[in-house]
Order: sequence, then structure tokens, then C-alpha cells
Amino acid sequence: MTELATRIQAAERPASPTFPRMGWWVALLFPVGLAVDAWLGLTGTIAMSLVTWWMLALVWRAAEPTMQRALIVCVLWASAGEIFLTESWGLYEYGFGFVPPYVPPGHALLFQLGVWVTASLGPRVPRWLLAATIPVTLAGYLGLGDEQSLLFLSVLLLLARFGPSPELYGTMFFLSLILELVGTSLGTWRWAPRETWFGMATCNPPIAAGAFYCCLDALTVGWRRRPQRVSRGASQTA
Repeated sequence: MTELATRIQAAERPASPTFPRMGWWVALLFPVGLAVDAWLGLTGTIAMSLVTWWMLALVWRAAEPTMQRALIVCVLWASAGEIFLTESWGLYEYGFGFVPPYVPPGHALLFQLGVWVTASLGPRVPRWLLAATIPVTLAGYLGLGDEQSLLFLSVLLLLARFGPSPELYGTMFFLSLILELVGTSLGTWRWAPRETWFGMATCNPPIAAGAFYCCLDALTVGWRRRPQRVSRGASQTA
């Protein structure tokens, strides 16, 4: 059993029997909510935002204390990351010209969903998923001219080598790719054909856009592990 799976089962597996059902509701929220947002315009955005924050509150309430803090940290990092990627780097833009209020809590819910899925897959499948990111990204580059994803893949591989939870990244890569395909097909957001910093072309969405989601997860999980390291160091000193 992998370190991540052990940690998930020990610290993140919910004691309440409602959590497996909550996982399905979280998974259903993304396609249904994004469709409502696309079809109803600003009214849909408001409705999606209210439901997403409400669902995050339910997940947060049922989580153990360490995971509760992690979800809050994830929302904060996601908020900063969205502003940077849309306003500073200009990689993509949302239909209304601003980051919808449901996006930061949506990132936290996707992180939690990725944790649940990874724990349920066992030790081997997440590793296969992580390995599959390489041929999938190369296929996007050769078939679609997706240059940006080569850069994103290099970031993902660095995370897989040095990040705190490599098993999680393969799962998140494909979960986020599905989410990106749904969101861009509905027109909720759109990636720029060529980014301005390096002049690299991409498709809508980039095949390896999940690398950004993995960076967010690495920041969240890395924050979770830091207090444990401090505690171990303090106990050794004592």
C-alpha cells in the first residue's frame, strides 16, 4: 500500500457513511453545475456559486480537522492562482470576464474528490495513470500542436519526483482534463491560442492543463505535511 493511500485511509477516510454518497454528489456537481452556468448566464453563475459553497461547507463539516484546514488552504491558493493565471499570465479567460465565485471552492471539492478516487483505486492504478500522462501529452503535441502542454508536463514530472503525493497527481491529471473538456465545450472558460510569455501555442483546453491542478494539490498536501514534520522534529529534540 502506498504512503498516500495509507495516509488517506488513516486520516481522510470519512467516518460518516454519507461520505461515499457525497463523493458522487461532488462528481455530479461539476458537469451539471457548469451546464446550468452556461445555459442560464449570470443567474446560473449565482446558483452554481451558492450550491458549490454549500456543498464545500458540507464536505468541510464532515472532514477531520486536518482536512478541514487543508480545504481552506486549497481555496486560498486557488483564489490566488486563478487571479495570476487569468489576469497576469492571461492563459485563459472566463465568459463573463471575471473568475466566477464558484471556482475557488470548486477547486477544493475537486481536490477532495481526487483524494477519494485515489484511495479507492488501490496502489497500482494511480501509478499507471501518472505514467499515462506522458503518452497522452505527447499525442496532444503531435496531433494538436499543443506546445504548452510540454511545459506543463515537465512541471508535472517534477512534482511526481519531488512532490509530497505523486500518486494523487495521475488521478488529478485525468479528473481535471475531464473537467476542462466539459468547461471549455460549454464556453464557461476559454484558453488563449498562444500565451504571451513564451509564445507557446496550445489547444482549448491544453491536454496537460491538469499540471496546474496538481500544483495546487501539492501546495495543499505539502502544507498538511509540514506540521507533522515539525512535530516529529520537536519530539526527537525532546
